[in-house]
Amino acid sequence: MMPFLLPRSFAIVRFCGVDQLCLGDIAVFKEKGLFICHRVIKILQRNSQVILRTKPDISFLADPLINNSLIVGKIISVQYGKVYFKIDSFPIRIFGYLLGYSIPFLARVYFKTKKILYAFNNRN
Repeated sequence: MMPFLLPRSFAIVRFCGVDQLCLGDIAVFKEKGLFICHRVIKILQRNSQVILRTKPDISFLADPLINNSLIVGKIISVQYGKVYFKIDSFPIRIFGYLLGYSIPFLARVYFKTKKILYAFNNRN
């Protein structure tokens, strides 16, 4: 979940079901024995069951649909060293949601520009 969650940061998780998650929340789910933290980008209703679409902030690709049986909870706060951030609020969710869509785009622009500049500087 970089750049929002950095390596060696601590996350506090509130245990909840899929019905308590909102767009922009960072959901924690268990898949193949691993805990995964990805941002909720869509909430769907299928056969009277709530299902989530999540994605990592750094990627263009979304995860497969996630049902209630995989959800562990959501991250409500993060600690970076001695600094503590509460992220379970509407403005932070919106910021994270927008960040999740803009970071992959900005990364692609950066690397394309870098490639063009490299080719331009190394021409004969």
